Amino acid sequence: MAQEAVAFQLMVLGEASERISKRTKNVNRTVPWRALSDLRWAFAHAYFETDLTSTWGVVRRELNGIERKLRRARVGPPPE
Repeated sequence: MAQEAVAFQLMVLGEASERISKRTKNVNRTVPWRALSDLRWAFAHAYFETDLTSTWGVVRRELNGIERKLRRARVGPPPE
């Protein structure tokens, strides 16, 4: 049950990452925007093919680093 809840939150995070402006993504190149988006796609469209054990491993190994990068992220400059 906890893994499904985490998977849902990763899907929400991935959806949010798709709504970030290109300018902000360019300013914050260390954030794995594409990987977050790909996670959302996997959970939303390939749910039965998603390996929750592997996903849980990714969460345990990488989520803290991603969180640190997101906390340091800055909004990109406004359009000219």
